[in-house]
Amino acid sequence: MRKLIIILIVSTLCLLNCVSHVDSYQIQIHSYGEEYEDKDIDFPQNSTFYIMPHSYKDATQSKDAIPKIVNLLERRGLQTTTCFEDADYYMSVEFGIIIEEDNYESWHCIYVYDGKYLRTKGEIYECWVCIVESRGNREKMKEIINYSFVLTFDYMGKNVEKELELNTRNLNSVYERLKEVSIGTNEY
Repeated sequence: MRKLIIILIVSTLCLLNCVSHVDSYQIQIHSYGEEYEDKDIDFPQNSTFYIMPHSYKDATQSKDAIPKIVNLLERRGLQTTTCFEDADYYMSVEFGIIIEEDNYESWHCIYVYDGKYLRTKGEIYECWVCIVESRGNREKMKEIINYSFVLTFDYMGKNVEKELELNTRNLNSVYERLKEVSIGTNEY
């Protein structure tokens, strides 16, 4: 009987441990505007953005990410242009992903420069910078990275320092948000 009780206790603890295990994902957002001053910037509706081609460090990532960025800009009432001289703003995008066994760590940086200032003065004026990092279990990496792009543009122009924790129990809200902005789970 004693063995049976011990087996039941051990089995219950194992079961509880399995049920309580939740993969977690962290997303950190650091953004600031107006040459590092502590104020937000509003990008006027219909402003045009030229996404600078030299910023595509990884062809695979940019092939997937750039259309998502264009989509997210357009959903904010902003436009993209392929003509350097017509742009109100220039956007530079950098990416990085490290995958180790079952975990990943990713980051992307988005820099927005004043187009007219660059063209007339020949100098770069950073309007807004956003650095986003995410890490977690590799299983949901694509969804979390996509979601981090959505969050980037939710906070576009804002001074933000946020740290979000997501887990497998609250990923439904992530999926709903990705569906809402028409961003799927493309491979990275």
